[in-house]
Amino acid sequence: MMRRPHIPVLLDESVTILNPIAGGVYIDGTFGAGQHSEGLLSRADCALYAIDRDIDAKQYADRLAAFYPNKVHFFHGKFGDLRELAEDIGIEEVDGILLDLGVSSMQLDNPEKGFSFMKDGPLKMCQGLNNTDAAAIVNGLAKSKLQEIIHTFGEERHAAKISEAICHARHRKRIETTLELANIIKDAVGRFYGGSIHPATRTFQAIRIAVNDELGELQRGLDAAVNLLKIGGTLVVITFHSLEDSIVKNKFQILTKKIKYNKYKAPDDCCVGREHSCLSEKIVYPSAEEIRQNNRARSAKLRVIRRTK
Repeated sequence: MMRRPHIPVLLDESVTILNPIAGGVYIDGTFGAGQHSEGLLSRADCALYAIDRDIDAKQYADRLAAFYPNKVHFFHGKFGDLRELAEDIGIEEVDGILLDLGVSSMQLDNPEKGFSFMKDGPLKMCQGLNNTDAAAIVNGLAKSKLQEIIHTFGEERHAAKISEAICHARHRKRIETTLELANIIKDAVGRFYGGSIHPATRTFQAIRIAVNDELGELQRGLDAAVNLLKIGGTLVVITFHSLEDSIVKNKFQILTKKIKYNKYKAPDDCCVGREHSCLSEKIVYPSAEEIRQNNRARSAKLRVIRRTK
C-alpha cells in the first residue's frame, strides 16, 4: 500500500500467527514503518494501537490511519511502559501483541541517528525518549564499566582491548562520530575477524543496547504484554540476537511452566491465576528466500505464546 524505508522481517508469519479477527484489539509495540500493523488491519476489521519511541514513526502511522480511519491509534512511548499506556487509554485486555525488537532500517540507514559504523554521523544511537547517548557512554564511562558493557551486551571477546583503545583515544580528544569510533575499534582488533563480520559490529550493538536500555525495556514489556492478553490472546516476539532471545525464551518457559520460579523471588503478577501455552515448540525462522531478499533477517527468531486461562 505504502512504500517505506524498511523491510519487515517475518511479516506473513507473524500476522498469520496473530490471526486478527473482526472487532479484535491489537498492539504493535514497535510500530516502525507500520508494515506489521498494516498486515493485521488488511486481514480484519480490527483496532490497532501503535507504539514507538521514535517520533519519526508517527508519519507512517498517520498515513496508515488515512487508509484505515478510526482504526489506528499512535502513541509516542516505550513498549516497556505498556502497562501504564494501556491504563491511560483504558485498555484492560487485548487479542494480540507484537514486539519486533532491535533497530529499524530507517534508523540504521540514517547517519544522523548515529547507529551505523558504515556511515559517518554523530555518535547518538538514540531510539527516542533517551536519558543518554552513545557519546556520553563512550567518552564518560570508566574503562572497567565500558569493558563490562562491551563484553556483556556485545558478547565481544576483545572487550578489554577495545575499551583500552577507546580510553586512550578519548584522552587525546573527545570521540564525536560513528566512523571515529569504528576506526578506533578496527585499529584495536584488526580489519576483520570471524569471517566477514566488521570488527565494530558487536561493540556498536553493545553501546546501542546500553543507550536504549533495550534488555530492561524487553523485560518490562514482556511482563506488561502477558498481563494484557485476554484468554486466547497471542503474544509474538521477534528477536535479533541471543541476549534478547534468551530473555524471551526464559519468560515463555516460566509462563508455560517448563521451568519453575526462583523460590527466593515472588512470581510475576502476570502469572498469578493464568495459564499459557506455546503454539509451537519450534522457533520460527525466516525462509531462505526472505534472507536472500533482506540480509538483515538472517538472525531473526520468532517466538509465540498464547494465554489459555
